[in-house]
Amino acid sequence: MRQCITVRPCNDLTVQQMAHPIVIVIAPHPDDDVIGMGGTMRLLSDKGYSVLSVYATDGDVSGAKKSSLPQQRRKEALAALKVVGAYAGIFLEHKSTQLRHKRSCLIREIQDIVLYFRPYALYLPSLTERHPTHVLVTCATLKALRPFSDRYPKVWGYHVWSDCCFAATQAVDITAVCNIKRRAIQQHKTQLAVKPYDSGILGKNHYDGIYRHTHKKQAFSYIELFDDMRALCGLSGSALATAVLRLFKASYPLLFPRQHIRYC
Repeated sequence: MRQCITVRPCNDLTVQQMAHPIVIVIAPHPDDDVIGMGGTMRLLSDKGYSVLSVYATDGDVSGAKKSSLPQQRRKEALAALKVVGAYAGIFLEHKSTQLRHKRSCLIREIQDIVLYFRPYALYLPSLTERHPTHVLVTCATLKALRPFSDRYPKVWGYHVWSDCCFAATQAVDITAVCNIKRRAIQQHKTQLAVKPYDSGILGKNHYDGIYRHTHKKQAFSYIELFDDMRALCGLSGSALATAVLRLFKASYPLLFPRQHIRYC
């Protein structure tokens, strides 16, 4: 673990002293956790869970050696974690441009974190994400979990850059905490200067709440959707690719008529 920073100075990272169960959120960049599942993070924290975010990259896509952006983004991430009531942030500090070549290192780091904290649940980006760094981090995490095949934690995929949500098996109602989620995302000022991520993702959460069920009355105002990814942890190569294709086919049945589907 490169940098493990507690949100509050009184927090103790000795596992025995932490509130259980422990939940770990794997985030490719320092804002993906609160964008993808900031509402759920707050709800879990309010229920007494110790929520930790693991940031794979430092969020600086420029690759400049003397850039101050990584330090800024770390401060923003810690401020956002405080808003959602999280326990700590773990910063692995990889460069996005070099991550593909550091995949083995990333896998070992994630394994060390899982071994140390023994989480009850692990959250990571969905395999249906469009962002290449998100997919890379998710595949590395799934590979890191293979040695724990007899004791996998619950593994859920959250959505940031994904248009494919109808195969999601869990919907979390975040209506009561949607403004807290907005405030957490707004701590990432460097990123909001590029895009209005707060209004964008909350618009998506609202859309998903309205359109979650085709023929039922609207039950939610804002929801976060999650894919159950536990069954993917032991897969690799072509088997994992087949599983991803199944997710797309389940999400877009009109594009894949049932009579044309053949599963290996």
